[in-house]
This record gives sequence, structure tokens and C-alpha cells, in this order.
Amino acid sequence: MSGEKVRISPNQITVIIITLIISTVDIFLPNFVAREAKKDSWLSVIVAVAAVLPVVLIHLMLYRKYRESTLIEICKKTGGKVFGIFFGLSYVLYFLLISWTVTGEMSIVMNSAFLPLTPSWFFLTVSVLVSAYAVSRGIEAIARLSEILLPVGIFAFLFLFAENVKNVDFKNFLPVLSEGITPPVRGGLIIAGVLFEIIVIMQILPFASDQKRVGRPVYIGLLISGACIFAGTIIYGFFGQLTEAFLLPALEFARYAPIDSNIQSLDIFIIAIWITGIYIKIMVFYYTAVFSLAQLFSIEDYKRLVIPVGLFIYSMCTVSCEKVTAGMNFIHYIFPVYSMTMGFLIPGLMLIISYFSKKSAKAAA
Repeated sequence: MSGEKVRISPNQITVIIITLIISTVDIFLPNFVAREAKKDSWLSVIVAVAAVLPVVLIHLMLYRKYRESTLIEICKKTGGKVFGIFFGLSYVLYFLLISWTVTGEMSIVMNSAFLPLTPSWFFLTVSVLVSAYAVSRGIEAIARLSEILLPVGIFAFLFLFAENVKNVDFKNFLPVLSEGITPPVRGGLIIAGVLFEIIVIMQILPFASDQKRVGRPVYIGLLISGACIFAGTIIYGFFGQLTEAFLLPALEFARYAPIDSNIQSLDIFIIAIWITGIYIKIMVFYYTAVFSLAQLFSIEDYKRLVIPVGLFIYSMCTVSCEKVTAGMNFIHYIFPVYSMTMGFLIPGLMLIISYFSKKSAKAAA
């Protein structure tokens, strides 16, 4: 493992997982899932969580075979020189792609919610600079920040839920499975694409203070995240088929809350909390990309890579922000399959390789 002497608690692992998943799951996903599953969106959540739970078991089995090794170190141990580098670079690219994709999403949210006339490069610059500073402070600082902000974010979510639930028409969810099982399965694949991002935790688990019970906080984080996404499907009950037309359904949901007229701009406050969660996600994936790259090429101080990687993320963001439609199509149709490859297929392959390599070693002995 890296020489970085930090420790994060089981609670912080849970908080990081919840923040990573729910911070961005309500940006474009309600629109994408509604277009696929329509009134069965709530079933898509169940399908996604049920599919990812056994995948997390694969992650934990792999981690326990190589106790206190990061994901990149496991890649190098199972894949050898050639395939180890290939697997490792694949994960570095995956973490980088999520970093610049989420940073681009941040720019879209800021333009839509706050400052529509402000150029996107301004938001991108601020996002990368703030994230770079946090990354230079280390994962412990990011975990503490997430631990402080998540309760506020959960409160804001519950407040919106309570304010809008009285206006939800539950008939929008009926009849169940009117178009068969295929639509909710397609919607579930989109949600699973985000849930598979939990693989990033394997790069952080060696820092856990309690190595004997690393599985518990991971499962708790996933289940709470699933419950939040399930509750978020109430948006379809509120807007019905209009959910498919809104670019940012969750943003519209926040604006439609029947807030007392004496309380001004509370929806903006709630959206601001939401945006801080997005920042946490950028920080975590930016950090893991830098840390992974340093481990892959045996660079002792990962902080030397913070600025170069930040410039790369910024440059990719500027390109992707110019092609919003293509980016949204990528998130909708391609990213779920790509994420499944990184979160399920490669870890599964590494687990099989580790099993047979140890078996061969015992036979040779």
C-alpha cells in the first residue's frame, strides 16, 4: 500500500459511498430512466440494487484475498507486468472519465440553476481548482468534508420529499409492468451504471481504520443510496410523463416545492447543498485517479501529479461541454455498459485469476 499514513473510519466510508452515488444520480438519470422504464422507474431501482449487491461481494472477496492492497496493487498482482498495467490504466482512465464527466455536469447545473449567462469555462476552472486543493490535502480531508455535508444534504432531500409528496399522483405508477419486464430492466441498467462506480472504494479501503469489518460500511452505503434513489422516483409521480421531457427533473422538483412565501430562495439553498455533494464526488474520483496513477508507475508522492491531472481534466471538460448532446447520449447508452465492465467484468476476471494462480502455486509446492 501507499506510504500515505491516513485512516478513515467505517462511518466515513459509508458517507463517501452515499455521497458518490446520490450526488449525481438525480442530475440526468431521472430523465434517462423515465424514457426507458416510464411508470416502472421504481422497479428499475430494485433491479439495479439487486444486480449490484452480489457484485460488491466480488469486490470484497478480491480485497480480502489481497488484504490492505489498493485496487491498482491488486491489478498488478493478478495481471502481472503486462495485464497489470493494462488493468491499472483502464481504471485510471475510468476514474478520470468520471471526474471530467461530473465536472461537466456541474457546469450544466450551474448554468441551469444559477448563472445562465456565465461561460462554462468559469465553472470548470473553479471546480478544478477547488478539487485540486482538496486532493492535495488527501483523502482524509475529503472524507471529513463529506461527513459534515452529507447530513445537511439528506435533510434537504427529506425536506423536498415532505413538501412535494402531497402533490404526487400515485396513479402515474399504474399499471405496473404494463409494457413487460424489459423497460424496467433497461432503466435498471442505467442506474446500475452509477452504482458500479462503487469500485472506486477499493482504492480507498486500505485506509480503513477497521480492516476486519470493511464489508459492513460498504453494504450500508449501497443500501442507503438505493433507498434514496428509490425515494427519488417520486419525481415521476409528481410530473408523470413530463419527467421524460425535463433535462434536469430533480431541479424542477426542487423549484416546484410549495415553500412558504416568507422564505425566499430556499430552493436555491437546497440546490447549493446538492452542488457541494457533486464537488465531493469530483474530489474523490480526482484523488483516486491521481493516487492510482502514482501507484501504477511507482511515483512516491502522488501530489506531484495533482496539477498535470487537473489540467487534463479541465481540457477534457472543455471538449465535452461543447458537445452536450453527445455527452448525454454517452451517459445514457454507453456509460452503463462501460461501467459494468469496470465494476463487474474486470474484478470478476481478477478474482478468477487470483483463485487459479493460488491453486497453481499450491500444486507446485
